[in-house]
Amino acid sequence: QFPDFSPVGALFSNKGVLGTGTLIAPSIVVTAAHLFRNSLSSPLPIAANWHFILHSPFDQAQESQKYVVSKVILHPGWVARLSQLGGQGDGDMLGVDLAIVLLKEEVVGVYPAKLPLEGKEPLGEKVVLGGFGNLVDGEDGSLGSGNKRRVGGVNVLDRVVVQVEDANVPSE
Repeated sequence: QFPDFSPVGALFSNKGVLGTGTLIAPSIVVTAAHLFRNSLSSPLPIAANWHFILHSPFDQAQESQKYVVSKVILHPGWVARLSQLGGQGDGDMLGVDLAIVLLKEEVVGVYPAKLPLEGKEPLGEKVVLGGFGNLVDGEDGSLGSGNKRRVGGVNVLDRVVVQVEDANVPSE
């Protein structure tokens, strides 16, 4: 009834920044760009300061469950948006809050997440999401900034952004 969440892990920095990443190939993780840079004043991410951790709770992971990040690639549209919105992220209005994380070593023993075949997303279908991070609600804000558990939810996929076409995002 639920998908395999074993490729969903925590991206954790030496400074205590936490986000969710999903293993999509043995040494490639997809995540949100705002985790690494949510304003123009934020420095570029230093890959060696980050680990991808496949354990819950992530702070109790063995060294064998921690993978060193070798490179962080932010979606160019996300970086462009920062410079055009007063230096702040936009809450991902345009669907470009994406980053690819390359790991120094391949993950073994965990199969990467299965992506839709032939790029066909299940529009109108139920999707199950999971990850690590802070629990928040729209009225009161953060409910648990120290949250170390995996959390999840169910939603219906109502749209797919194939190509971002907006004057504020360069096509290059």
